[in-house]
Amino acid sequence: MKVTYLENDVLILIGPVAIIDPSGPEEYVELGEVSSGDS
Repeated sequence: MKVTYLENDVLILIGPVAIIDPSGPEEYVELGEVSSGDS
């Protein structure tokens, strides 16, 4: 499982993808999907 930290201290677990972001999870879900497919 790959753990990625964004600049806004948002924790993304790509493995299954788990998004923790109170300000706008949908945006990071999209980014997570792109990153997951690219890896």
